[in-house]
Amino acid sequence: MLYGFHTEAMGIFGRLLEDSGMNWEEKMTLEFQELAPEMRIVSRRKVAAHALIHSQRHWAQLVTLMRTAGFPSGFMGDLLFSSALT
Repeated sequence: MLYGFHTEAMGIFGRLLEDSGMNWEEKMTLEFQELAPEMRIVSRRKVAAHALIHSQRHWAQLVTLMRTAGFPSGFMGDLLFSSALT
């Protein structure tokens, strides 16, 4: 289920990236009160890049948790050698 959710999210990103009408430089204001006001204004491009990069961090965290809990990955530690995609 988790991998399916990831695949769906990547499909959404793909469609956004293909949208020629998307204004990637449009600014948006984040609603994180713990950030300084000048750090809250970001472009759509920056939010998209952050989401793509940050998701990799969480995959690494999940794999680390599984391995430390005694569930080995069963493959050579890389998607390239996994049976998840062909």
